[in-house]
Parts: sequence; C-alpha cells; structure tokens
Amino acid sequence: MNPVSLEKNRGFKEHELNLIARLVEEYEKILLEAWDDYFDT
Repeated sequence: MNPVSLEKNRGFKEHELNLIARLVEEYEKILLEAWDDYFDT
C-alpha cells in the first residue's frame, strides 16, 4: 500500500478517488493490522 495507487476504477469520480486514497494513507497501519489478523499472518 505504500505508496497508495489505483489499480482499477469502477465508476468512482476523481474527488472520490482522492478521498479514498487519503483515507487509506491515514489509516494504513490499522488496515494492515486488520489484514494480518484476518489472514493470520
């Protein structure tokens, strides 16, 4: 996730994509911890 990049866009508007990217960057640590917990790595 570092740096955050877009793989595919399925109908989001540019301002929505910018918001999503900012949120992913802001919550990166929490997202990665949840990912690891879910997949038990």
